[in-house]
Amino acid sequence: MQSSRGTVYYDGQCSLCNKEIAHLQANTCSLEFIDTHTHAALPKPKHILLQQLHVVTDKGNTLIGLDANIYMWRNSGANRLARFFSLPIVYPVATRIYTLWAKRRYQKLYGKSNDSQ
Repeated sequence: MQSSRGTVYYDGQCSLCNKEIAHLQANTCSLEFIDTHTHAALPKPKHILLQQLHVVTDKGNTLIGLDANIYMWRNSGANRLARFFSLPIVYPVATRIYTLWAKRRYQKLYGKSNDSQ
């Protein structure tokens, strides 16, 4: 068995998140996936982890948002996707779009602004 390259903390109430995690788990993946709703020991407060995808790498670094996605893709065989979103012309735009999407998703699911937490 391959050792974990890190832990992904995701929102199990997000249907898009669940679909992506299920797809990645079906492939060879060196990451552990934790639904923040079903796990008691979390590295940050639950409401923070629910706002955007978080990865704690095997070296202890915390990656958030698009950076977490890129790390997750690189460690699950989706290297083309990771390379595309890492391109200097794509990365800043994709980061902004992801941040806006995550904020709206959080507000829709939980009825509050992530800025007020």
